[in-house]
Amino acid sequence: MLPRLLLLLLVLTALSSPASAWVESSWTAPGEAPDIAWSGTWQDPLQLAWLDGGEVQRAWIDVGLVPSGSELVPGTGGESDCWGWGPGLAAWGGEVHLAHKAGGAGWAYDDRYSRWTGSGWEAALTLASGVERGYSPQVAADADGVTVAFQRVEDELPWTAIDTWTLVGGALVASHSAVLDGRADDRLDLVAGSTPGERFLFSGVPDPDGAIRWARSTDAGLTWTDLGEVQAAACGGRAGQPDADVQAWGDLFLTYGCSSDADRAGDPSVRLARISGETVLWDIPVTGPGELTGWHLDLGIGRVGVCDGALAVAYQTTDGGELRVRWTEDLGATWSGPETLATTVGACEGRNTHAVEGYEDQVFVAWSDGSTVRLAWDMFEGDPWDDDDALPDDDDSTAADDDDSAPQDDDDSALDDDDSASDDDDTLPDGDLEPDPEDPSSAGAPGDAAPDCGCRAAEPDRPGTLMGLLILAAVLLSARGRGGGASSATP
Repeated sequence: MLPRLLLLLLVLTALSSPASAWVESSWTAPGEAPDIAWSGTWQDPLQLAWLDGGEVQRAWIDVGLVPSGSELVPGTGGESDCWGWGPGLAAWGGEVHLAHKAGGAGWAYDDRYSRWTGSGWEAALTLASGVERGYSPQVAADADGVTVAFQRVEDELPWTAIDTWTLVGGALVASHSAVLDGRADDRLDLVAGSTPGERFLFSGVPDPDGAIRWARSTDAGLTWTDLGEVQAAACGGRAGQPDADVQAWGDLFLTYGCSSDADRAGDPSVRLARISGETVLWDIPVTGPGELTGWHLDLGIGRVGVCDGALAVAYQTTDGGELRVRWTEDLGATWSGPETLATTVGACEGRNTHAVEGYEDQVFVAWSDGSTVRLAWDMFEGDPWDDDDALPDDDDSTAADDDDSAPQDDDDSALDDDDSASDDDDTLPDGDLEPDPEDPSSAGAPGDAAPDCGCRAAEPDRPGTLMGLLILAAVLLSARGRGGGASSATP
């Protein structure tokens, strides 16, 4: 009897435990500072770029975790150690776009742009020459063109200005100087929005009272609007290391590091903000109390990726520390516990850091352990979010409605035409499963209200689990009946 009970217990445990599905690829490559990009078009390959000896390598992934091919990008070359900023990468319309720096003598670099057209790489275009500390290259692309951004020292270290360039068909059409301020030992981020030509530019200025600053363009960078600061009031001290991703309906998710987070008793943190248009809906700490260890800037170093039905934030426990990931499948209402992907990642003030990208129903994380580029992924089983999940109800934004506690039906996986805009009497479109914008703690910050199991939240129902348990119970009971008769005849 006891062995059968143990067997039943083991089966029940296996069926009920939502084990993590993060898988590390067997593929590796020598190098540092990777970036990942996807065009957003179904079946387009995922793109990966990184530094190897100061030169940029590119790989593409069509199926599974192993790249289908790789190549050296011509016209690249710069710093060959961990202090060299890696390339910025974007993909759109069958093309691949790279922002990268070259040179490095006397801390002077050339800011360059390269384009792969489907048949090969065009000659690298030099956007600016001899730029002091031409750091943190970024690029974004869509149907309206390509936007490139770099930092440069404007007056004296460590303060920088962020310049942008706009290209159409590989030709330069506009440039802007000092769109935002920055800091040489922090990064910037540039992402394309959900509508053609929309761009969001973020910079970290982690001085003792630093801030995250942002700007927006609706014409691929021909013009910019400075939107000021965006970090939460709870984020005291330094703020920096911004990284953003955009969901299909247009909401933007921004991660950034905070050196003294009031929501974490003054500890460093990685925070996540959700932004609709130019409005911050909520802003919560993703890392738990005491989870991060300070370094000389004390910033959390996080990256975010959004896929169909899930959002993941990967972060370092300190500069060069462990790489961990947390994820949510209900837009921040509940979160997984932390899972460690690597014991050592990045270094050099967050320059040789990791990258995260959503790809259909998967999230990819790429990183370097200081000499080798590695790749991991997870596939999420929930249906794609639609705009019914996108934004809070006016009346009850702090809790999920009963009919939205499970993933949407298949026929709701795309935006409904009549739900894509706000109602006349509402300031925001209808939606559920959303934290209260006035109460960030209701977003279910991981360190505050982790799921009971401490692991994946809102796990989709496992098909056939109940039927499997019933069949198993019937088999065990049947075996018990047969075995019981024999046993009763034996002294």
